[in-house]
Amino acid sequence: MEFGNITYRKPQRSSSLQDMSDLNSSSTLFDATVASLPNASLYESQNNIDLNEKINKLSSDLLIAHQEIDNLNSENTSLKLEIEKYQKIIKTFKKITTYSSCNTTPASVNKRRQTLQIPEQNLLCTPINRIEMSECSINEIKDKEQELVNNIEKTDSSNHLPNTSCHIHLEKEDIHKEHTEVIATDTNTNTSLNTPKTQLGNTLPYYIREKNDNYKLATFKMRRKIIVIADQQGRNICKTLQKLIGDNFLVTCYWKPGAKIQEVLQTEKNEICKLTKNDYVVVLGGVNENNPYEFEFCIRSWLYSVTNTNVIFTEIPYNRNLNIGKLNYVLRFICTSFTNVSFINTNGSKPFFHQYTFTPYIPCRFLLREILRLDYKLKFELYQNIVISSKFTPLQTTSTQTDNIEMVDTCTQSDDILKDNIIEEITPRHENMTHSGKNLFRI
Repeated sequence: MEFGNITYRKPQRSSSLQDMSDLNSSSTLFDATVASLPNASLYESQNNIDLNEKINKLSSDLLIAHQEIDNLNSENTSLKLEIEKYQKIIKTFKKITTYSSCNTTPASVNKRRQTLQIPEQNLLCTPINRIEMSECSINEIKDKEQELVNNIEKTDSSNHLPNTSCHIHLEKEDIHKEHTEVIATDTNTNTSLNTPKTQLGNTLPYYIREKNDNYKLATFKMRRKIIVIADQQGRNICKTLQKLIGDNFLVTCYWKPGAKIQEVLQTEKNEICKLTKNDYVVVLGGVNENNPYEFEFCIRSWLYSVTNTNVIFTEIPYNRNLNIGKLNYVLRFICTSFTNVSFINTNGSKPFFHQYTFTPYIPCRFLLREILRLDYKLKFELYQNIVISSKFTPLQTTSTQTDNIEMVDTCTQSDDILKDNIIEEITPRHENMTHSGKNLFRI
Protein backbone atom coordinates (compact mmCIF):
# COMPACT_ATOMS: atom_id res chain seq x y z
CA MET A 1 0.00 0.00 0.00
CA GLU A 2 1.04 3.42 -0.76
CA PHE A 3 0.86 5.78 2.17
CA GLY A 4 1.74 8.81 0.22
CA ASN A 5 -1.82 9.58 -0.81
CA ILE A 6 -3.26 9.35 2.71
CA THR A 7 -3.79 12.55 4.50
CA TYR A 8 -4.23 12.87 8.19
CA ARG A 9 -6.58 15.44 9.57
CA LYS A 10 -6.30 16.76 13.04
CA PRO A 11 -9.50 17.00 15.08
CA GLN A 12 -10.62 20.60 15.38
CA ARG A 13 -10.67 21.92 18.89
CA SER A 14 -13.94 23.59 19.80
CA SER A 15 -13.85 26.72 21.80
CA SER A 16 -15.27 26.42 25.28
CA LEU A 17 -18.48 28.17 26.30
CA GLN A 18 -18.36 31.60 27.76
CA ASP A 19 -18.24 31.78 31.46
CA MET A 20 -21.53 33.12 32.78
CA SER A 21 -20.40 33.71 36.26
CA ASP A 22 -19.24 37.17 35.43
CA LEU A 23 -22.47 38.07 33.76
CA ASN A 24 -24.60 37.23 36.79
CA SER A 25 -23.23 40.13 38.67
CA SER A 26 -24.21 42.62 35.97
CA SER A 27 -27.89 43.34 35.18
CA THR A 28 -27.46 44.36 31.56
CA LEU A 29 -28.81 41.08 30.16
CA PHE A 30 -31.93 40.82 32.31
CA ASP A 31 -32.77 44.48 31.96
CA ALA A 32 -33.49 43.98 28.23
CA THR A 33 -36.15 41.20 28.80
CA VAL A 34 -39.93 41.51 29.57
CA ALA A 35 -39.58 39.86 32.92
CA SER A 36 -37.41 42.67 34.02
CA LEU A 37 -40.23 45.29 33.52
CA PRO A 38 -42.30 46.33 36.59
CA ASN A 39 -45.97 45.20 36.90
CA ALA A 40 -48.02 48.16 35.63
CA SER A 41 -51.30 46.75 36.98
CA LEU A 42 -50.04 46.98 40.48
CA TYR A 43 -48.80 50.47 39.97
CA GLU A 44 -51.82 52.94 40.01
CA SER A 45 -50.73 56.04 38.23
CA GLN A 46 -52.91 59.02 37.24
CA ASN A 47 -52.58 58.18 33.56
CA ASN A 48 -53.96 54.67 34.11
CA ILE A 49 -56.89 56.03 36.10
CA ASP A 50 -57.77 58.50 33.31
CA LEU A 51 -57.61 55.79 30.67
CA ASN A 52 -59.87 53.48 32.68
CA GLU A 53 -62.42 56.27 33.10
CA LYS A 54 -62.40 56.94 29.36
CA ILE A 55 -62.94 53.24 28.63
CA ASN A 56 -65.90 53.03 31.02
CA LYS A 57 -67.43 56.18 29.58
CA LEU A 58 -67.10 54.95 26.00
CA SER A 59 -68.62 51.58 26.89
CA SER A 60 -71.62 53.28 28.56
CA ASP A 61 -72.07 55.52 25.49
CA LEU A 62 -71.98 52.45 23.29
CA LEU A 63 -74.74 50.77 25.33
CA ILE A 64 -76.90 53.90 25.13
CA ALA A 65 -76.41 54.01 21.36
CA HIS A 66 -77.50 50.37 21.06
CA GLN A 67 -80.63 51.12 23.09
CA GLU A 68 -81.47 54.09 20.86
CA ILE A 69 -81.05 51.91 17.78
CA ASP A 70 -83.43 49.31 19.23
CA ASN A 71 -86.02 51.99 20.04
CA LEU A 72 -85.80 53.41 16.53
CA ASN A 73 -86.23 49.95 15.02
CA SER A 74 -89.35 49.25 17.10
CA GLU A 75 -90.78 52.67 16.22
CA ASN A 76 -90.08 52.04 12.55
CA THR A 77 -91.94 48.71 12.62
CA SER A 78 -94.95 50.28 14.36
CA LEU A 79 -95.05 53.04 11.73
CA LYS A 80 -94.92 50.45 8.96
CA LEU A 81 -97.87 48.60 10.50
CA GLU A 82 -99.90 51.82 10.73
CA ILE A 83 -99.11 52.63 7.10
CA GLU A 84 -100.30 49.17 6.01
CA LYS A 85 -103.47 49.58 8.07
CA TYR A 86 -104.31 52.95 6.50
CA GLN A 87 -103.53 51.60 3.05
CA LYS A 88 -106.06 48.80 3.60
CA ILE A 89 -108.66 51.35 4.73
CA ILE A 90 -108.01 53.43 1.61
CA LYS A 91 -108.42 50.35 -0.60
CA THR A 92 -111.73 49.44 1.04
CA PHE A 93 -113.02 52.99 0.58
CA LYS A 94 -111.97 52.88 -3.06
CA LYS A 95 -113.84 49.61 -3.52
CA ILE A 96 -116.95 51.11 -1.93
CA THR A 97 -116.90 54.26 -4.05
CA THR A 98 -116.07 52.52 -7.33
CA TYR A 99 -117.83 49.71 -9.18
CA SER A 100 -116.68 46.15 -8.68
CA SER A 101 -114.61 44.30 -11.26
CA CYS A 102 -117.54 42.14 -12.34
CA ASN A 103 -119.54 45.28 -13.18
CA THR A 104 -116.65 46.97 -15.01
CA THR A 105 -116.00 44.05 -17.37
CA PRO A 106 -117.17 44.69 -20.93
CA ALA A 107 -120.62 43.32 -21.64
CA SER A 108 -121.49 41.08 -24.54
CA VAL A 109 -122.99 42.36 -27.77
CA ASN A 110 -126.50 41.17 -26.89
CA LYS A 111 -126.43 42.95 -23.54
CA ARG A 112 -125.20 46.14 -25.20
CA ARG A 113 -128.10 46.06 -27.61
CA GLN A 114 -130.53 45.60 -24.74
CA THR A 115 -129.07 48.50 -22.77
CA LEU A 116 -129.27 50.80 -25.77
CA GLN A 117 -133.03 50.35 -25.88
CA ILE A 118 -135.11 52.96 -24.02
CA PRO A 119 -136.46 51.36 -20.81
CA GLU A 120 -140.06 51.69 -19.81
CA GLN A 121 -140.73 54.35 -17.19
CA ASN A 122 -142.17 52.50 -14.23
CA LEU A 123 -142.05 54.16 -10.82
CA LEU A 124 -142.57 50.90 -8.96
CA CYS A 125 -139.56 48.97 -10.27
CA THR A 126 -136.83 51.52 -10.99
CA PRO A 127 -133.59 51.73 -9.01
CA ILE A 128 -133.63 54.29 -6.23
CA ASN A 129 -130.24 55.78 -7.05
CA ARG A 130 -131.15 56.18 -10.73
CA ILE A 131 -134.67 57.62 -10.56
CA GLU A 132 -134.89 60.54 -12.96
CA MET A 133 -138.27 62.22 -13.24
CA SER A 134 -138.12 64.90 -15.87
CA GLU A 135 -141.75 65.93 -15.46
CA CYS A 136 -142.14 66.20 -11.71
CA SER A 137 -141.05 64.59 -8.46
CA ILE A 138 -142.96 62.27 -6.17
CA ASN A 139 -143.69 65.05 -3.69
CA GLU A 140 -145.25 67.12 -6.46
CA ILE A 141 -147.40 64.13 -7.44
CA LYS A 142 -148.66 63.79 -3.86
CA ASP A 143 -149.40 67.51 -3.70
CA LYS A 144 -151.34 67.31 -6.97
CA GLU A 145 -153.32 64.34 -5.70
CA GLN A 146 -154.21 66.12 -2.47
CA GLU A 147 -155.34 69.19 -4.39
CA LEU A 148 -157.46 67.01 -6.68
CA VAL A 149 -159.12 65.25 -3.76
CA ASN A 150 -159.89 68.51 -1.97
CA ASN A 151 -161.34 70.07 -5.10
CA ILE A 152 -163.43 66.99 -5.96
CA GLU A 153 -165.00 66.96 -2.51
CA LYS A 154 -166.11 70.56 -2.98
CA THR A 155 -167.81 69.96 -6.34
CA ASP A 156 -170.61 67.48 -6.92
CA SER A 157 -171.01 67.31 -10.70
CA SER A 158 -168.52 69.35 -12.65
CA ASN A 159 -166.14 68.34 -15.35
CA HIS A 160 -163.73 71.16 -14.72
CA LEU A 161 -162.60 71.77 -11.15
CA PRO A 162 -163.15 75.42 -10.07
CA ASN A 163 -160.29 77.63 -8.91
CA THR A 164 -157.76 75.13 -10.31
CA SER A 165 -156.29 74.19 -13.65
CA CYS A 166 -156.50 70.41 -13.08
CA HIS A 167 -159.27 68.02 -14.04
CA ILE A 168 -159.71 64.24 -13.85
CA HIS A 169 -160.94 61.89 -16.57
CA LEU A 170 -161.85 58.41 -15.33
CA GLU A 171 -164.07 56.25 -17.47
CA LYS A 172 -166.47 53.78 -15.91
CA GLU A 173 -165.23 50.88 -17.99
CA ASP A 174 -161.65 51.46 -16.96
CA ILE A 175 -162.45 50.70 -13.31
CA HIS A 176 -162.95 47.00 -14.00
CA LYS A 177 -159.67 46.71 -15.86
CA GLU A 178 -156.54 45.50 -14.16
CA HIS A 179 -154.27 48.33 -15.19
CA THR A 180 -156.45 51.41 -14.76
CA GLU A 181 -154.70 54.75 -14.62
CA VAL A 182 -155.92 58.08 -13.33
CA ILE A 183 -154.56 60.90 -15.46
CA ALA A 184 -154.30 64.34 -13.84
CA THR A 185 -153.41 67.04 -16.34
CA ASP A 186 -152.26 70.57 -15.71
CA THR A 187 -153.28 73.06 -18.37
CA ASN A 188 -150.80 75.72 -17.31
CA THR A 189 -147.66 73.58 -17.42
CA ASN A 190 -148.94 71.11 -20.07
CA THR A 191 -147.59 68.16 -18.07
CA SER A 192 -149.37 64.92 -17.30
CA LEU A 193 -149.01 62.72 -14.24
CA ASN A 194 -149.66 59.07 -15.08
CA THR A 195 -149.97 57.06 -11.89
CA PRO A 196 -151.68 53.72 -11.28
CA LYS A 197 -155.07 53.65 -9.62
CA THR A 198 -153.72 51.96 -6.52
CA GLN A 199 -150.78 54.29 -6.15
CA LEU A 200 -152.96 57.35 -5.52
CA GLY A 201 -154.32 55.91 -2.30
CA ASN A 202 -156.36 53.13 -0.82
CA THR A 203 -159.62 54.86 0.08
CA LEU A 204 -159.50 58.13 -1.87
CA PRO A 205 -162.79 59.29 -3.46
CA TYR A 206 -163.05 59.68 -7.23
CA TYR A 207 -165.88 60.76 -9.55
CA ILE A 208 -166.92 58.42 -12.34
CA ARG A 209 -168.48 59.81 -15.50
CA GLU A 210 -171.43 57.79 -16.73
CA LYS A 211 -173.03 57.71 -20.18
CA ASN A 212 -175.42 60.53 -19.37
CA ASP A 213 -172.51 62.77 -18.27
CA ASN A 214 -173.43 62.37 -14.62
CA TYR A 215 -170.62 61.94 -12.12
CA LYS A 216 -170.84 59.28 -9.47
CA LEU A 217 -168.60 59.03 -6.40
CA ALA A 218 -166.51 55.82 -6.40
CA THR A 219 -164.21 54.51 -3.69
CA PHE A 220 -161.56 51.83 -4.10
CA LYS A 221 -160.96 48.96 -1.71
CA MET A 222 -158.02 48.90 0.67
CA ARG A 223 -155.18 46.75 -0.63
CA ARG A 224 -152.42 45.15 1.38
CA LYS A 225 -148.84 46.06 0.60
CA ILE A 226 -145.77 44.07 -0.44
CA ILE A 227 -142.52 46.07 -0.49
CA VAL A 228 -139.55 44.46 -2.26
CA ILE A 229 -136.04 45.82 -1.55
CA ALA A 230 -133.28 44.26 -3.62
CA ASP A 231 -130.01 44.70 -5.47
CA GLN A 232 -129.81 43.82 -9.18
CA GLN A 233 -132.07 40.81 -8.50
CA GLY A 234 -135.07 43.16 -8.34
CA ARG A 235 -135.26 43.67 -12.09
CA ASN A 236 -138.81 42.96 -13.35
CA ILE A 237 -139.79 41.48 -9.95
CA CYS A 238 -142.56 44.03 -9.38
CA LYS A 239 -144.35 43.39 -12.66
CA THR A 240 -144.08 39.59 -12.45
CA LEU A 241 -145.14 39.31 -8.81
CA GLN A 242 -148.07 41.69 -9.32
CA LYS A 243 -149.38 39.52 -12.16
CA LEU A 244 -149.06 36.33 -10.12
CA ILE A 245 -150.51 37.55 -6.84
CA GLY A 246 -153.47 39.49 -8.22
CA ASP A 247 -155.18 42.71 -7.15
CA ASN A 248 -155.46 41.89 -3.44
CA PHE A 249 -151.90 43.14 -2.89
CA LEU A 250 -150.04 46.24 -4.03
CA VAL A 251 -146.44 45.33 -4.97
CA THR A 252 -143.74 48.01 -4.81
CA CYS A 253 -140.10 47.30 -5.67
CA TYR A 254 -137.01 49.36 -4.85
CA TRP A 255 -133.83 47.89 -6.33
CA LYS A 256 -130.23 49.14 -6.43
CA PRO A 257 -127.88 47.42 -8.92
CA GLY A 258 -124.43 46.73 -7.48
CA ALA A 259 -125.39 47.62 -3.89
CA LYS A 260 -124.47 45.67 -0.77
CA ILE A 261 -126.95 44.50 1.85
CA GLN A 262 -126.30 47.55 4.05
CA GLU A 263 -127.39 49.94 1.29
CA VAL A 264 -130.34 47.73 0.36
CA LEU A 265 -131.71 47.65 3.91
CA GLN A 266 -131.47 51.44 4.28
CA THR A 267 -134.07 52.10 1.55
CA GLU A 268 -137.56 53.33 2.48
CA LYS A 269 -137.28 52.90 6.25
CA ASN A 270 -140.22 55.20 6.89
CA GLU A 271 -142.49 53.27 4.53
CA ILE A 272 -141.54 49.96 6.14
CA CYS A 273 -142.23 51.31 9.63
CA LYS A 274 -145.79 52.17 8.54
CA LEU A 275 -146.61 48.58 7.54
CA THR A 276 -148.72 46.21 9.64
CA LYS A 277 -148.85 42.49 10.31
CA ASN A 278 -150.99 42.05 7.19
CA ASP A 279 -148.22 43.41 4.94
CA TYR A 280 -144.93 41.91 3.76
CA VAL A 281 -141.35 43.01 3.15
CA VAL A 282 -139.25 40.93 0.74
CA VAL A 283 -135.44 41.23 0.80
CA LEU A 284 -133.30 40.03 -2.13
CA GLY A 285 -129.58 40.65 -1.68
CA GLY A 286 -126.15 39.19 -1.06
CA VAL A 287 -124.82 39.12 -4.63
CA ASN A 288 -122.23 41.86 -4.08
CA GLU A 289 -121.04 40.83 -0.59
CA ASN A 290 -117.39 40.13 0.28
CA ASN A 291 -117.49 40.19 4.10
CA PRO A 292 -119.75 37.59 5.80
CA TYR A 293 -119.40 39.10 9.28
CA GLU A 294 -120.55 42.54 8.12
CA PHE A 295 -123.43 40.87 6.26
CA GLU A 296 -124.61 39.05 9.40
CA PHE A 297 -124.31 42.16 11.60
CA CYS A 298 -126.33 44.34 9.18
CA ILE A 299 -129.16 41.80 8.91
CA ARG A 300 -129.44 41.27 12.67
CA SER A 301 -129.45 44.99 13.47
CA TRP A 302 -132.09 45.64 10.79
CA LEU A 303 -134.37 42.82 11.93
CA TYR A 304 -134.34 44.09 15.52
CA SER A 305 -135.74 47.39 14.22
CA VAL A 306 -138.42 45.82 11.97
CA THR A 307 -140.95 44.00 14.15
CA ASN A 308 -144.19 45.53 12.90
CA THR A 309 -144.59 43.46 9.72
CA ASN A 310 -143.71 40.15 8.07
CA VAL A 311 -140.26 39.82 6.50
CA ILE A 312 -139.24 37.29 3.84
CA PHE A 313 -135.59 36.64 2.94
CA THR A 314 -134.73 34.78 -0.25
CA GLU A 315 -131.75 32.53 -0.81
CA ILE A 316 -128.50 34.28 -1.75
CA PRO A 317 -127.56 33.41 -5.35
CA TYR A 318 -124.18 32.19 -6.51
CA ASN A 319 -121.23 34.38 -5.49
CA ARG A 320 -117.58 33.70 -6.35
CA ASN A 321 -116.17 35.61 -3.38
CA LEU A 322 -117.93 33.75 -0.53
CA ASN A 323 -119.00 30.30 0.59
CA ILE A 324 -122.66 30.56 -0.37
CA GLY A 325 -123.69 27.33 1.34
CA LYS A 326 -122.41 28.49 4.71
CA LEU A 327 -123.76 32.03 4.24
CA ASN A 328 -127.25 30.74 3.41
CA TYR A 329 -127.09 28.48 6.47
CA VAL A 330 -126.26 31.48 8.68
CA LEU A 331 -129.08 33.50 7.09
CA ARG A 332 -131.56 30.68 7.67
CA PHE A 333 -130.45 30.43 11.32
CA ILE A 334 -130.95 34.20 11.81
CA CYS A 335 -134.44 34.00 10.32
CA THR A 336 -135.45 31.19 12.68
CA SER A 337 -134.60 33.36 15.71
CA PHE A 338 -137.32 35.88 14.77
CA THR A 339 -141.03 35.06 14.77
CA ASN A 340 -141.96 37.46 11.97
CA VAL A 341 -139.16 36.43 9.58
CA SER A 342 -139.11 33.53 7.11
CA PHE A 343 -136.52 32.17 4.67
CA ILE A 344 -137.29 30.60 1.29
CA ASN A 345 -135.06 28.53 -0.97
CA THR A 346 -135.12 29.61 -4.63
CA ASN A 347 -132.44 27.21 -5.95
CA GLY A 348 -130.26 30.18 -6.91
CA SER A 349 -127.08 29.18 -5.07
CA LYS A 350 -126.02 26.75 -7.81
CA PRO A 351 -123.68 28.43 -10.33
CA PHE A 352 -125.14 26.87 -13.48
CA PHE A 353 -128.72 27.52 -12.35
CA HIS A 354 -128.18 31.21 -11.65
CA GLN A 355 -126.03 31.82 -14.71
CA TYR A 356 -128.16 30.28 -17.43
CA THR A 357 -131.76 29.85 -16.27
CA PHE A 358 -132.37 32.75 -13.86
CA THR A 359 -135.54 34.73 -14.60
CA PRO A 360 -137.79 36.89 -12.37
CA TYR A 361 -140.51 34.26 -12.72
CA ILE A 362 -138.58 31.72 -10.58
CA PRO A 363 -138.23 33.77 -7.33
CA CYS A 364 -141.72 35.24 -7.80
CA ARG A 365 -143.20 31.75 -7.88
CA PHE A 366 -141.59 30.85 -4.55
CA LEU A 367 -142.58 34.22 -3.07
CA LEU A 368 -146.20 33.67 -4.10
CA ARG A 369 -146.29 30.31 -2.37
CA GLU A 370 -144.72 31.69 0.83
CA ILE A 371 -147.05 34.72 0.96
CA LEU A 372 -150.12 32.53 0.52
CA ARG A 373 -148.88 30.21 3.26
CA LEU A 374 -148.28 33.05 5.71
CA ASP A 375 -151.59 34.66 4.80
CA TYR A 376 -153.49 31.47 5.52
CA LYS A 377 -151.55 31.06 8.78
CA LEU A 378 -152.52 34.56 9.94
CA LYS A 379 -156.18 34.00 9.10
CA PHE A 380 -156.21 30.67 10.88
CA GLU A 381 -154.62 32.15 14.02
CA LEU A 382 -157.22 34.91 14.01
CA TYR A 383 -160.03 32.41 13.69
CA GLN A 384 -158.50 30.22 16.43
CA ASN A 385 -158.23 33.16 18.81
CA ILE A 386 -161.88 34.06 18.25
CA VAL A 387 -162.97 30.48 18.89
CA ILE A 388 -160.90 30.26 22.08
CA SER A 389 -162.20 33.59 23.34
CA SER A 390 -165.79 32.49 22.69
CA LYS A 391 -165.26 29.28 24.69
CA PHE A 392 -164.11 31.13 27.78
CA THR A 393 -166.92 33.69 27.84
CA PRO A 394 -168.85 33.56 31.17
CA LEU A 395 -172.23 31.82 31.04
CA GLN A 396 -175.26 34.01 31.63
CA THR A 397 -177.84 32.80 34.11
CA THR A 398 -181.37 33.10 32.76
CA SER A 399 -184.66 33.16 34.52
CA THR A 400 -187.90 31.63 33.42
CA GLN A 401 -188.93 34.80 31.69
CA THR A 402 -189.08 34.74 27.92
CA ASP A 403 -187.22 38.03 27.46
CA ASN A 404 -184.01 36.67 28.93
CA ILE A 405 -184.28 33.51 26.83
CA GLU A 406 -184.65 35.54 23.64
CA MET A 407 -181.64 37.66 24.61
CA VAL A 408 -179.44 34.56 25.03
CA ASP A 409 -180.64 33.15 21.70
CA THR A 410 -179.72 36.35 19.90
CA CYS A 411 -176.25 36.35 21.49
CA THR A 412 -175.53 32.78 20.39
CA GLN A 413 -176.83 33.47 16.90
CA SER A 414 -174.57 36.51 16.56
CA ASP A 415 -171.54 34.42 17.62
CA ASP A 416 -172.39 31.76 15.03
CA ILE A 417 -172.81 34.38 12.33
CA LEU A 418 -169.42 35.91 13.21
CA LYS A 419 -167.70 32.52 12.94
CA ASP A 420 -169.38 31.76 9.61
CA ASN A 421 -168.34 35.13 8.19
CA ILE A 422 -164.73 34.57 9.18
CA ILE A 423 -164.70 31.13 7.57
CA GLU A 424 -166.23 32.56 4.41
CA GLU A 425 -163.55 35.26 4.32
CA ILE A 426 -160.75 32.74 4.69
CA THR A 427 -161.72 30.15 2.09
CA PRO A 428 -162.89 32.03 -1.04
CA ARG A 429 -159.94 34.39 -1.24
CA HIS A 430 -157.40 31.63 -1.01
CA GLU A 431 -159.34 29.46 -3.43
CA ASN A 432 -159.31 32.25 -6.00
CA MET A 433 -155.65 33.04 -5.48
CA THR A 434 -154.54 29.42 -5.51
CA HIS A 435 -156.75 28.70 -8.55
CA SER A 436 -154.92 31.40 -10.51
CA GLY A 437 -151.52 30.08 -9.49
CA LYS A 438 -152.18 26.36 -8.98
CA ASN A 439 -149.83 25.36 -11.81
CA LEU A 440 -147.11 27.68 -10.54
CA PHE A 441 -146.15 25.56 -7.54
CA ARG A 442 -144.85 22.66 -9.60
CA ILE A 443 -141.07 22.67 -9.69
